[in-house]
Amino acid sequence: MTVFWLKIVACITMVCDHIKYVFPVLNTEIMEFLGRMSFPLFAFLIVESYTHTKNFKKYITRLIILAIVSQIPFMRFRSVYLSQKMYLDVIFTFILGIAGMVVLDKKWNNFIKVLIITIIIILADVLNVDYNSYGVIMVLLFYVTRNNKVARNIFITVLMTAFYIKSYKYAMLTNRLAIISMMGTISSLFVISLYNGEEGRKIKYFYYIFYPAHLLIFYLISLI
Repeated sequence: MTVFWLKIVACITMVCDHIKYVFPVLNTEIMEFLGRMSFPLFAFLIVESYTHTKNFKKYITRLIILAIVSQIPFMRFRSVYLSQKMYLDVIFTFILGIAGMVVLDKKWNNFIKVLIITIIIILADVLNVDYNSYGVIMVLLFYVTRNNKVARNIFITVLMTAFYIKSYKYAMLTNRLAIISMMGTISSLFVISLYNGEEGRKIKYFYYIFYPAHLLIFYLISLI
């Protein structure tokens, strides 16, 4: 599976995750399972993009612009199913993750690296970015384990499990939907394992348009 197909699967599962808020009839267990796969796929793709970009300044500039452009559609969409509490869209989460990867690549003292990365992780919660510190940590784990598939699967699975236990606590033992959601999240690792390291067909700007556009479309549909 190439980057192209990973992006297609990630976008489809993201739609599965979001569409149920606009069409409640689609709020089914299978949609929950599929929808939970999207974030880990995008987190993995961000790492791939960062490690293969030929011009980091242009790359990060595009992401910052996308994050700003997507914020209003993101908040409008969130208003369909949640309160108006301020959150930053997931692109800000990925930008923080990239900042952490940049720090890891620096030839600095390890203590300084740990300190700055800790600040970045805390900042994710303070700024209320989508997926909070969990999302940033996932990006960083994908990065540090990028050359070891076994370590990647172990550490990411532990992170995902810890996240769900923290979120649902003892209800994890009895909440069927929570279990299905966690299984969907973990299943994303199977899709990632199919990745062959090739780019495939280039759709460089597709996601830059798709992400804010689908949020805005779903919000407008909810008004009908």
